[in-house]
Amino acid sequence: MIYAVSVALIVLALLTVSLVRSFKLKTHKDFMVADRQLSVWVLMIYFAIKSKGFGGWLHELVCAPFGSNILLWPANLAFNIVEYVSKPLSHSLRLFGNMFAGEIIFILLWVWGSTGLTGTVAGTVLGLGWAIFHILIVVIQAFIFMMLTVAYISMAHEHH
Repeated sequence: MIYAVSVALIVLALLTVSLVRSFKLKTHKDFMVADRQLSVWVLMIYFAIKSKGFGGWLHELVCAPFGSNILLWPANLAFNIVEYVSKPLSHSLRLFGNMFAGEIIFILLWVWGSTGLTGTVAGTVLGLGWAIFHILIVVIQAFIFMMLTVAYISMAHEHH
């Protein structure tokens, strides 16, 4: 749980700093979120092995979800590999996509602000409103990232 809270605080801090730094989001440059999720993925495997034992984890890897028939092992392994790859990928890309969409809205408002006096006034008012809303979005995204971290690590403890 402490790790999940620290992940949320790191994501919140980096996204908040990106707002102050002329709205250039760090996640756009180097996929900061991917390294956080990679550590969650390693911990997910670690806790699965710790709670089930290495043999139990391997057994679950090749015998779940279709059963322990040796003919079904390749299908089971394929499904589990897809599961292990899709969790960090979807976790990272979801946050990246949500934050990128917020930045695109800022860019559109700034472009609108350069079209003349009406665009400048409207772009400024709407940009300020969006900036306040974007701060709320940053907090919500950090919370969701933390909750998914807790869910993934708790799923590692479950037995099939």
